[in-house]
Amino acid sequence: MLAKYYPHLLAAAFTLFFIVLAINPVSREVWTAEVIPAVMIFLFLVISYRSFSFSYTAYTLMAVWLFWHTVGGHYTFANVPFEWLQSLPGSNGRNHFDRIGHFAIGFYAFAMAEWLLRKQLCGLKLALLFSLFFIMSVAAGYEVSVKGRV
Repeated sequence: MLAKYYPHLLAAAFTLFFIVLAINPVSREVWTAEVIPAVMIFLFLVISYRSFSFSYTAYTLMAVWLFWHTVGGHYTFANVPFEWLQSLPGSNGRNHFDRIGHFAIGFYAFAMAEWLLRKQLCGLKLALLFSLFFIMSVAAGYEVSVKGRV
């Protein structure tokens, strides 16, 4: 019964999480720049929910990035206080929170492929390829345009 409301519970959890982390971020300028894409994606998912609902797996994968990116915006990615990330082998004391965030944006390729396949817009191979290239180009465009100004 509760599983039926899984996307709604994720949305409520993210909204509460977002509000808490909006309070006193390390840098308001960085916070604003970092949360704009998260808010846009979240609002798109909320608005489009009635016309197209993703699988619970897709919502979970997309939520990972939303939560992760919100934490990164609050602390700034380079200064997230997750010391255990700095003790990973080969880290040389660097905080890899940003790298994990870059990896997590790739989770949206799953949702994109799911959408393409369920809408029957292409076959599996093309859906996987298009999803990967779409996510890579959006992420690269974001890095060049938004991050370059912060």
